[in-house]
Amino acid sequence: MTLEMRCFNAINCLWTVQILNFTTFIGCIAECNPPGTRDILITISPDRFIYNLYDVVNLVCPTGYQLVGPRRVFCNPEGSWHRDTTITSCRGSCSLDYLENEVEVTVKDEKLMSRSVHSGDVAYFSCDGIIIGNPVSTCYDQSWSPEIPSCLASSCGRPVSTNSVVLVFPDSPGSEYENGTDVKFSCPTGYDLQGDVESLCLYGVWDFTQEPTCQALPCTPLTQNDPSIIVSPNLTTYESGLEIRYSCPTSHVVNGTVFTFCELGNWKSPDTPECVSCNSSVQCALNSTRLDRDVLCTEEPHGNTDPPCYGHWSKFLSCKCRDPDYRLIHSNYVYWCSDQNGFDEMLYSLECRAPCSVGLNENVIATNSAGIETVIIQDGDYVQYSCPDGYMENGPATVACSDGTWMISQPFSCIGKLILRLHVSGSLFLLQKMVKCSHVK
Repeated sequence: MTLEMRCFNAINCLWTVQILNFTTFIGCIAECNPPGTRDILITISPDRFIYNLYDVVNLVCPTGYQLVGPRRVFCNPEGSWHRDTTITSCRGSCSLDYLENEVEVTVKDEKLMSRSVHSGDVAYFSCDGIIIGNPVSTCYDQSWSPEIPSCLASSCGRPVSTNSVVLVFPDSPGSEYENGTDVKFSCPTGYDLQGDVESLCLYGVWDFTQEPTCQALPCTPLTQNDPSIIVSPNLTTYESGLEIRYSCPTSHVVNGTVFTFCELGNWKSPDTPECVSCNSSVQCALNSTRLDRDVLCTEEPHGNTDPPCYGHWSKFLSCKCRDPDYRLIHSNYVYWCSDQNGFDEMLYSLECRAPCSVGLNENVIATNSAGIETVIIQDGDYVQYSCPDGYMENGPATVACSDGTWMISQPFSCIGKLILRLHVSGSLFLLQKMVKCSHVK
């Protein structure tokens, strides 16, 4: 008997026994080396040095990559893998992170919800505006072919803000301008147009070189008939809205306009005054003891009087309440010195009326006639009470204030609802009881 061992292909070991010139096979065990791959990104699982017959391995790609080719193979009796793993590769997905949010992507007839597409997939792009580029693209291993498109708006908003004085033609307040629309700009009388005179809507953007604005026209200095008039400020050009005041040298007073201002290239009062001698024999003195104690009057110099000049340098009184929450009762707030050596007697009938304080109960909301929440209501105004949701009003909701006194003394409060559920004879009855907010927990 002869015992012989032979190895084939350096993989399988064959044991044979020769008896009487007959060869008998004792056994054969197949083994496989690890499967070969050309892509270094591929991971073999399980990873071993030797695999037994019919062992199965999985080929895996990293997260974000797609495996192309055989992904699951087994060791066959020939000592090789049943499929060629050298053609397996990992292909990266294509990103959509830089795609505008307005663009909608469809893959395999379904709207794509993620921000990436598998390699080999075809994507279809659409948007509410205008697609610029190819609307169909295929992902090939982290690259798009052709490049994915972009979406541009198909209309433009108003080229200038609604509070701008710039005139737009054609104008479409509250509406959109279609792509390709050309508009022209102008300004109302008294303004000069600065910037572009027209613009074109291109894919949601106006092609401004310089955004148009309307600049108010300035005023040139007025020619003064009286050279002694002092103009302040004395400039070569006056911007619209700027005020000038006239004054005179010592012992003289302005006769005529005391001040004027520039308005869109024109003076509000173009007449120029003159300086006249002041009659210092006429004096006015304020009798503070006759004033309401809450009234505060201050003397201020002025020159707007007709000759002769009434008062030293001419003057007037400006009156107000000491407390800003009080209200001055009279039609005039300025009182002039007259040629009767005194101020207008109506000055001494001025009075300041007190406000009313709002005493708020729990949950009560109080506003004045302007709808502003407050705890102080001025004389002549009224308070408006209200309650939060779930509460009911109890008492007069509107009460007027008169010199620190409420015209209605009944207090206002918010009433909550307390619902008690009682079972009586098997039936459910609801008993609603009104309780004050302060007692409702």
